[in-house]
Amino acid sequence: MTPRTGSCAIANIPPEILLTIMDHLPMPFRLSLALTCKGFYNTFRILTSNKPDEMETSSMLYILQRDIPNVYFCFRCHKLCPLNQDRNWEGQNDHGCGKSGLFGDWDLVHKHIPQKQIPLLWHPVLKEAHLNFMEAYLVMDRHFYGESHGLPLSTLERHSKFEKFIILNRTTINDRNDWNDDLRVALKVSKACKQTVFDVRPQGSKAKAFQAPWRFSFDSIPKIIDNELYIARTHTVEGPMVGWEHLARLLESIHLPICRHMKCITETYSYCHIIISRSHNNRSICQKDWNHDHHFQQSGSCQYCYTDYDISLQRDNDKKEWRLKICTYHYLGACRSPADLLWDYLVRDVCGPLNPLYWEMKHRHLDMDLGKARRRWHEGDEGDSS
Repeated sequence: MTPRTGSCAIANIPPEILLTIMDHLPMPFRLSLALTCKGFYNTFRILTSNKPDEMETSSMLYILQRDIPNVYFCFRCHKLCPLNQDRNWEGQNDHGCGKSGLFGDWDLVHKHIPQKQIPLLWHPVLKEAHLNFMEAYLVMDRHFYGESHGLPLSTLERHSKFEKFIILNRTTINDRNDWNDDLRVALKVSKACKQTVFDVRPQGSKAKAFQAPWRFSFDSIPKIIDNELYIARTHTVEGPMVGWEHLARLLESIHLPICRHMKCITETYSYCHIIISRSHNNRSICQKDWNHDHHFQQSGSCQYCYTDYDISLQRDNDKKEWRLKICTYHYLGACRSPADLLWDYLVRDVCGPLNPLYWEMKHRHLDMDLGKARRRWHEGDEGDSS
């Protein structure tokens, strides 16, 4: 693009009118206008005696990024940084910006909920469930500003699947080390701690303990609908038709998140207890007798963030296997700032009664459109493939 050499109309505006215009502009826009030519810069100096503070400078850089290809404003270092469109957010570190920041990432890990109520157990695909704000932000940058900015929507897709051979006839499945053979070796796990989870079917006498492998999968699909980001996630667990006590023991050993405030847990009773567990004592419990029924289904919404869920547990007598499927739908909004309300809803933990936010969170659901994330996901067809 060749710059125009003709005169600029705004440069011919009388100084007194230009001063009036600048006087009504927010500081970031004054800074942007002042950088266009020396005359405007001198006018800016007349109006502004104080040096712009850090927030005003950051706001100006945020505005400028729209007009500079292959550059993005980083909320971590508050600078314009070069963009490598061949890499995801994890690869955008050549400029030396640290990955640590003051705003929260969306990782679905419950940090401040009593462990006796919601056990913090290992989730086999925890890494895939993590989402950094900057990654969502860069995807929406491309949507708003074009292909010379940001990252494609496909960078938010997550897919993971694996199989495990698991011994379920013991009292418990061992801790997270048991799920990862390499981790057991690295941490020098004692041989006295009998292994119950294997990547391949053990040979010899141990082989009799296994009917078939358990299959785990995780998929995360993003959509942009009406300039806002939605993400649908699916957890699936499939395996041999063992007794309910054994199935519950397996599900107890993994982290099945719905959002940062809710997760699915089980209890090893003769009745199926599928518990959608929220903070403190607020629980939704469904009981089923698997001697008379072969399918459990439940839907609902989080009271603290725009997350909807559908859960089904099916006992397939034809295939002789269990199938647990957890579908969650998340409404993230435009992702323009880590301070955005929708992002804050997703990443903020439930607080106690002494926290100033307690009463707002307690009554938040009264102003929320519960079910919106699921409804818009299925109705919307504006899946941006850029």
